[in-house]
Amino acid sequence: MRTERKLVGTGRQLRADVLVMANFLNELETSGDQRRRSRERDEDEATTHELLVERWENQVAPSAALLLIEPGTRSSGRNLVRLREAALKRGWRVLAPCPHSETCPMPGQRSTAWCHFNFQPHGIPFWLEKLSRRAKLPKERASLSFLLLVRGDDPPVRVAATAAVQGCEGWVRVVSESFDLPEWQRGRYGCSERGLVMLQDSKGGAAEGPRPGDLVPVNWPESPRQDRKSGAWILPRSS
Repeated sequence: MRTERKLVGTGRQLRADVLVMANFLNELETSGDQRRRSRERDEDEATTHELLVERWENQVAPSAALLLIEPGTRSSGRNLVRLREAALKRGWRVLAPCPHSETCPMPGQRSTAWCHFNFQPHGIPFWLEKLSRRAKLPKERASLSFLLLVRGDDPPVRVAATAAVQGCEGWVRVVSESFDLPEWQRGRYGCSERGLVMLQDSKGGAAEGPRPGDLVPVNWPESPRQDRKSGAWILPRSS
């Protein structure tokens, strides 16, 4: 690992294998005039997110990975969806959290859900925990959105092999904690190539099970039902 301290845009001696950016996109605030010009832009003209991906391509190796980590807010989720679309258009592949390369079912537009993950902030620095208590802003839960992109024949990042599960018809990325459903059932929202999914435990199922971020195999019913409130496909959880 090599650290280089340079101004943005001045280039680097060696192309990076992995480029990691945290709290980056949320700093790129767009004014109302810029948003209007973006909507009026010619279809052949590159978008801001396409220009970002193009710039990063010049900073990484032919087989490389981009990891973006943002606050788990609706606006950050929207930004990552736009960046995902731009990267797919330029030939990058999504490694996580998306289990597919289809249209994102959680774009965060208006009242729609957005992709983010909540977790307990274990291992935070003592000074930060102390400062939070003094400011009366203790953090019992943290939330983030992220996107892991790769390109090339031999990218430097791997994920757990998904081909080992026999009889699996697809994969769902869990994106919520478990919640109560009618008739003593529980459910979890997830993302799949067919859209938003509600994984439903059997009657009387316990709260234990996959956590936000887990990737679980699923089998699709011949005629799956849809949840009236969210529009999610209802699938029985088998693992």
